[in-house]
Amino acid sequence: MTDSYCLKRIKNKLGYPYQVIEKSDKDILEDIIHGDGRKLFSTHRPLQKYISNSDMIKSAIYKSVWEFPIDAEIVTVERVVDSSGLDMSFDFIHPNKIRIYRAVNINYTVITAKVLHSKDLTSIPYNEEDIFIELCTILLAEELLPIKKEFARVGTPIGDIEMDIETVQRYVDSKQDFFDKKLHNVSKLSKRLPLRFGASYMNEGK
Repeated sequence: MTDSYCLKRIKNKLGYPYQVIEKSDKDILEDIIHGDGRKLFSTHRPLQKYISNSDMIKSAIYKSVWEFPIDAEIVTVERVVDSSGLDMSFDFIHPNKIRIYRAVNINYTVITAKVLHSKDLTSIPYNEEDIFIELCTILLAEELLPIKKEFARVGTPIGDIEMDIETVQRYVDSKQDFFDKKLHNVSKLSKRLPLRFGASYMNEGK
């Protein structure tokens, strides 16, 4: 899924080009698609990564604290396993640090983390693209609704353009139902292999 495809689908759902979209394409991409939409989608349907010690940065101040790669965009940490396969106790320190207890070093340690989907949207599975697009449409509609309510119509050289409040209102009203029945419905998630970084000895699909 590309930026342009996602943007076009969202605007079409809200009636463009026949209805005014009171937000520029650039702002929709930055604020909604790459911003709130991607983060909210990733909170409920995050991408899994295996991150090894070779990708971590040891804290120069705190004992047993390491920093994740700057581009990892961690949502949460699920598990920390040493080279023998034993689980280690840890605390995830938002937004990008972890404390691993009783660890002098973390050689061959692998961290299973949930992370944000990539900004280029390529990590979003094909069968979940419609869910992501609908989520972004709802978030955009929430921003547009107060504006459309304030101005019933827009004057142009060729006449007045009616503000389509009904379509935007419908998406805003559908938010709770969408969250309950689609975004939260993890039982229908497709099984997909996690991204892997420096963890060549991990079994596929583990």
